Amino acid sequence: MSESLSCWIVTDGKAGTENQCLGLAEALNLSPTVKRVTTRFPWTHLPAHLWPIPLWAQSPERDQLKAPWPDLLIASGRPSAAPAAAIRKK
Repeated sequence: MSESLSCWIVTDGKAGTENQCLGLAEALNLSPTVKRVTTRFPWTHLPAHLWPIPLWAQSPERDQLKAPWPDLLIASGRPSAAPAAAIRKK
């Protein structure tokens, strides 16, 4: 892979899963931007497939997920699953 590819790691900030994502990005020879996300109430109590607008369900106190979108997105943790899928659709 090329260094010119943009890469985001979207994670809930837990060290174990975040380190695995960083290891994958390193193996691909990429320099990722880490985006730590948290889901806000009431979405924290609903399964991710019921979130009507997954990017809106993210807490504004954490890293924001907005364009320009990366070429590659690596995600880990429950709060990052629905936003990662929404970004993939874009």
